[in-house]
Amino acid sequence: MIADNILNGVGKKMRNAYIQGKISEKEVLQCYKRNEKELEQLCTIGWNYSDIVEAERSTHNPLMRIKFQSLKEQYKQKTRTSQNQNRLSLLKLQHYTPTALGMGLRKVIRELQHIAATGDVEAEILSLLLQTEFANLTAKRRSNKKEVCYERKDILLMQLAGLLEEQGWRCGISYNPGKNSSYVIYVYLPGDIQLSWHCNNYNIVYYYNEIECKWDEKVCSTLEKLLEYAHTRFGIGTMLDKYEAAA
Repeated sequence: MIADNILNGVGKKMRNAYIQGKISEKEVLQCYKRNEKELEQLCTIGWNYSDIVEAERSTHNPLMRIKFQSLKEQYKQKTRTSQNQNRLSLLKLQHYTPTALGMGLRKVIRELQHIAATGDVEAEILSLLLQTEFANLTAKRRSNKKEVCYERKDILLMQLAGLLEEQGWRCGISYNPGKNSSYVIYVYLPGDIQLSWHCNNYNIVYYYNEIECKWDEKVCSTLEKLLEYAHTRFGIGTMLDKYEAAA
């Protein structure tokens, strides 16, 4: 007698046919193994929620259907987490745009650009990193220009790749984003300070090698890390007045 979990993994039509004695146990097991193999070969890198929904709708494999249902729930949970983080990021952007290092975010970037103009490549990299995070956070605030801001972020990340490699800064791409995105780009400031950006632009894979690392679990901290480094490394502005969420 075939176990229920196997019968449930071959579909209602075949299950009923087996129970009615119309097909053999061997045929059921063969079908189950094919469905298992299809599930093992499943790769959902780069998929969005609509892709998962459509795959669930079109599949005839019960094992795949269960997997897609699980992926939908994971996606919804990641979306809730992302929304909470976005709210915190926007509050920080609002705080730091006029106050960063006592001079404001745009002035910090301009100061780094002035230093970079003297031939300081590290200042150029830091300026580009700050612009990347500024574009990333602005995209979350300005829905009418969201795509433009994210496109700018992607372009800056691609532009940075060559500079980072030339200067020997640790960086790379991870295919385990942990949120509703396809990739994560990791960049490490000198001193092993981790920065990260989620990305959906498939072209990014041509600019960064894969990296093995774990997220440092410091939520919404990229902007603060960059500003602190700008102050300590280049003496820009005053000590960072860190944002503290209201109780």
